[in-house]
Amino acid sequence: MEYVALVAPVVKVVEKLEAIVNRYYERGDIIEDNRRQLGRLIRQYAEAAEILRQLETSKHFEIDRVTSARLRLFKIDLEEDGKTLEQWKEPINKAKRTKRVRRMKDVLDECEARSKEFFEFLNDKISPMLSSQPMRQDYYKARNTVPRNPPRLILNYNRSDTCEGKLKDAVLCKEEGQVVAVLACGQGGVGKTCALRGLAGETEVKSAFPGGLLYIQLGNDATMKSIVEGIATVVDKTGGEQLAKSIREMPLAKAAEKASDWFCAHTCLFLVDDIWRVNGIDSGVLTTLESMMNEKSRMIYTSRDERFLNRAHTRIEFRKKDTHGELSRRMLMKHAGYDAECDLSEENKNAFEAILDMCDGLPLAHGIAGRSVWNISRTKSAEQKQDAWSKFHQGILSHRNDMYDVTMEGYGKLPKIVDASLEVLERCNSRGRYCERFRALCVLQKQERVSTRMLQKLWDTENLADAERVVDRFKEVSIAQKREDGGLVYIQLHDIVLDIATRMAEGRSERHKIFRDLVYSYTPPLRWGDTSFEWWETEDDGYIHDNVCRLLWNTGHACQLMWLLSKPQWIAKRFVKKGIYAVEQDLKHGIALAENGNYGYANHKEHLDMVGRAARLAHTTVATNPREVWFQLHGRLLLHATKCEQTKKFVEEIEKCAPRPWVKGSLGILPAPGAAEEIIKLPVCASSITVEDDETWIFWRSDGGMGVSKHTRTSGVCDHHPLVMKEEDKPRLLDVDCETFAKMGDRRSFVTAHGNGRIVTWNRDTGEMEREVECLGYISDAVWMLIGFSCDGTRVASTSSQDDTRVWDTCSGEAMGAPLVGHTAFVICVAFSSNRNVLVTGSDDNTVRVWNAQSGEALTAPLVGHTDWVSCVAVSADGRRIVSGSRDKTVRVWNAQSGEALTAPLVGHTDWVSCVAVSADGTRIVSGSRDKTVRVWNAQSGEALTPPLVGHTASVVCVAVSADGTRIVSGALDKTVRVWNAQSGEALTVPPVGHTDWVSCVAVSADGKRIVSGSWDKTVRVWNAQSGEALTAPLVGHTDWVSCVAVSADGKRIVSGSWDKTVRVWNAESGEALTAPLVGHTDWVRCVAVSADGTRIVSGALDKTVRVWNAQSGEALTPRLVGHTHDVSYVAVSADGRRIVSGSRDKTVRVWNAESGEALTAPLVGHTDWVRCVAVSADGTRIVSGSWDKTVRVWNAEDGRSMFVQECEAKRVAVDAHGSKVVTVSRRDVSSLWDVSSGECAMTSTHAAWQPTVAALDLSWSQVQSWKFAGQREVRDGGEAGPLLATCECEVANFNGGDMYFSRDFDRRCRIIR
Repeated sequence: MEYVALVAPVVKVVEKLEAIVNRYYERGDIIEDNRRQLGRLIRQYAEAAEILRQLETSKHFEIDRVTSARLRLFKIDLEEDGKTLEQWKEPINKAKRTKRVRRMKDVLDECEARSKEFFEFLNDKISPMLSSQPMRQDYYKARNTVPRNPPRLILNYNRSDTCEGKLKDAVLCKEEGQVVAVLACGQGGVGKTCALRGLAGETEVKSAFPGGLLYIQLGNDATMKSIVEGIATVVDKTGGEQLAKSIREMPLAKAAEKASDWFCAHTCLFLVDDIWRVNGIDSGVLTTLESMMNEKSRMIYTSRDERFLNRAHTRIEFRKKDTHGELSRRMLMKHAGYDAECDLSEENKNAFEAILDMCDGLPLAHGIAGRSVWNISRTKSAEQKQDAWSKFHQGILSHRNDMYDVTMEGYGKLPKIVDASLEVLERCNSRGRYCERFRALCVLQKQERVSTRMLQKLWDTENLADAERVVDRFKEVSIAQKREDGGLVYIQLHDIVLDIATRMAEGRSERHKIFRDLVYSYTPPLRWGDTSFEWWETEDDGYIHDNVCRLLWNTGHACQLMWLLSKPQWIAKRFVKKGIYAVEQDLKHGIALAENGNYGYANHKEHLDMVGRAARLAHTTVATNPREVWFQLHGRLLLHATKCEQTKKFVEEIEKCAPRPWVKGSLGILPAPGAAEEIIKLPVCASSITVEDDETWIFWRSDGGMGVSKHTRTSGVCDHHPLVMKEEDKPRLLDVDCETFAKMGDRRSFVTAHGNGRIVTWNRDTGEMEREVECLGYISDAVWMLIGFSCDGTRVASTSSQDDTRVWDTCSGEAMGAPLVGHTAFVICVAFSSNRNVLVTGSDDNTVRVWNAQSGEALTAPLVGHTDWVSCVAVSADGRRIVSGSRDKTVRVWNAQSGEALTAPLVGHTDWVSCVAVSADGTRIVSGSRDKTVRVWNAQSGEALTPPLVGHTASVVCVAVSADGTRIVSGALDKTVRVWNAQSGEALTVPPVGHTDWVSCVAVSADGKRIVSGSWDKTVRVWNAQSGEALTAPLVGHTDWVSCVAVSADGKRIVSGSWDKTVRVWNAESGEALTAPLVGHTDWVRCVAVSADGTRIVSGALDKTVRVWNAQSGEALTPRLVGHTHDVSYVAVSADGRRIVSGSRDKTVRVWNAESGEALTAPLVGHTDWVRCVAVSADGTRIVSGSWDKTVRVWNAEDGRSMFVQECEAKRVAVDAHGSKVVTVSRRDVSSLWDVSSGECAMTSTHAAWQPTVAALDLSWSQVQSWKFAGQREVRDGGEAGPLLATCECEVANFNGGDMYFSRDFDRRCRIIR
């Protein structure tokens, strides 16, 4: 007891001391928090002041009086708070742990509350008000958008022998080119990014580029969309807020073009950091970015890939520092907060040297190790401060032997340094859980930047401020970079550090749990097995939408992943927001799941693959008009939906969820995914194609110029680059044929050969001319032609009127060897072997010859077998096979050494073979033909490997095969290039369901439920007006083209007229003929009509007469109605059946008595061209006529007096019951409502009230007697001025102002769904 009594006071003293120490360290944390909060508030208040200033001075917006008064009060409060912050600035920055730091925090919290209130008012009240007003104008403002480096970095830009100095000199040197490459040799972490960012602080650099220093961050997970976002960001930061919004929705080339207009008047330095050759990004991207610069601007880019060097005018290499060199020592000391001359004790000096050795000259390691030492030293007294070196070194050495000891290739002991740094953070901040939170960062992708909104969920912090504090701690030890943008804080890891985080998580078997917990943080229901969470409704925090499929895959949520990918809502959202690459990345996870037999989703693979292929076919259209995404996916998957249950459900889901209005197409309205994986549309026809890795280069020429298009498969983007030439060069390069084209061996340029013997070398990326030579001794006449290059573009062959061939050097223009003589007719085609030693020629003499390209000797006897001209030749890469195509429609394969045929002729094409190619491994032969097909053959057996690749609508003129043989690319005269799957070659076709020839006339039943069409195929068909499906079998009977159709008012009878001079009457339900043919006209029947009671049929013909028939018996009721002096173009019957009205090409309208056939009035004269349509009011008192003279007239039916004349184009007319309102439909399907009494247009079909207004009128419409197909590919809501809803592959037309559109033969159709 005495012992306890003695110890108790001591324990109390210790507890008090511990409490004091805890408060001491807690105050230290509060001091740091106060300093950060102060800096943040100063920035927020400055931003608020600028916003208030703009709102006060802006002339672009109007703000109401109440809101203005509220803003004035905010201004007063914020100005007072600003003064308070200035007063507290020094006390907060110099605060010590013994001061009353909580009082400071209370003041800051009060200021932050008012700031938050202002910004909430801005978002809730001001933003909606301004968004409803006209868009404000963008104004350029020079900005420095380069992130800052930590102040402790050692960067010397003043010495030319340092990498930083070389970089600065290259940027400022006016003699050098515009592009500077910074290359990190084989690894990261050597300081290239810090050197790049440090330039932004150099006064000379800022002065040289007054337009701003603009930074774009990429990485090895970047996509084309990332680059577009980078462009949009720098435009936004320089004042182009509205322009940036539009740029974000554009493809790269268009985005760069718009940005070029924005930056063209400003001298800027563009800094592109960490570009990789991934996801379709290549040196061509740099060319596109260069287009944003004016002649004084510069661009620097950093990369680890030497393949990007061909775009740079200057190259600077960054390497590791000397491990124990002076620079490494200074860097480590500086990061730790020591002077370079600091005198360390022996123990600490040894520890310093050991840490240097572990850093292995890597600046990234210097930063992490140095900042960890600084973190330790700040908790020690001045006397013990330098012991932090030995403390940190011991921490590294005492680390347990596990996976962290595995040395990462090229990065030494960096994993151990990182882990020891995390333990330092743990010791200094016991509540941080920094090791655990660092491992959780394994969910990130390389160079991915995520906000504290996502980190709050990942780290399970109470609020954003707690997540920001963790970010600050990681930043303190250089493990992570902190960014601030748009009021949010972001974290970004160096990719090496991210690799370490991933290894640590995997080493503890935590990775799966981390991914799973993150998914649960977004979707708590998943914890209980819910597999139908609608991720597309989740707010995107910049991370989750891009990563959700990857997270679900890694967490084993197979059901949820497959359910998500089965929903068109998700596919459409990703497609529109992120493009084709994002869709394919998501589907890749689902396909991997389907291929894993353990999950039971094998039957989903084909569906997911088909969705991806449909999206790829649609991506260029969706990129231009995002609202078409539903039509494109639906239309392209319809055929596969008939074969696959999953695709059927996907298509049905589109029909349910597509936002209205959208366009629903029929089977075949869009090509289904099949052998053609992609369709590339060109400005003109392709002349030549080269496939290179992920890129397809297409050469084309037109009357106005030549150009090259580069298509990148991963991104799906096709950029068109016209060749740049001076005006004085155009006559000799454009006014003569450009016969052939090739890529040069250096891959940086290509070469063209022209009919006048000139060979021009062009820069591949810029399109500028690099060199022009003239073939020495070339005779420029009508029969001399340069017709083929060697593979590397260094040799070109020509043919002449002497039926010989010559080989020329493309660099010097000199002839190589003697002419190759032997053919007995004109040489049409040539091909070089890959080593340029062998030349193969094909000729009009039906033979192929093989030559030594150097000596001109024939290597074999003529290759004989073709029975018509040899039109194309190719040589396999190994030089062992020769392939030839001919006008005899065959392909032949020859032994290059012996000249013998290796297979029987390859037969299948139905027209000339125009081009051939051989795969790199020599196993496949590809041929294109004038029969519009591409065929793939087995080079060994000669058998067809796939069905014909069908899709081109004109002759195929060029083909190429990818290096791996999996893709075939073909170009045709239809101005498209198609990419085919060489493996499957599947051709999905839609059986025809409509007319087999053009539709000539259409009519609609009175209730609008049926559409009747007549065709040149001599049949009549009946369609459901809503679904577009055929209701009956074809109505067959006419012996010539059907020229006109009509439907009775009750919809039971269909009447048709034909070029066979007869009229026929059909049962609309069964399709049976109700009477014998109505015979009497002496020329073809041009128009028909049916009386309202269905008892009379009226017809007009080219014989200038009108006839009236009994609808029941088919007998003529009156004599011929004679009077017109030209063919009768239109007839109509009044509602009471007493009057017949006819219009004619004689420019008159006539009114007849339906009982007697007598004329009731004199001819109605006034039109100056032939009458194309007529209609009669329900009471029979008014007649409306439309003419090709572009006028509409209203006539008094009693006396024939003209009552109304209006200039307007009308293919159809309608009149209300009393003749007071007239509706006209133009050729462009824009309808107008006219008031007869005033002569004014009351409304057009683009007006929102059009439908109910017209529906309320009792209109009598003219029938569509003949359908002049004015087809177009676009479907718009409300006529040609309305928003674009769909772009069809075939031409479609709307004939009655409704929502249904048909193709020319009614075989394909689409409908606007409202």
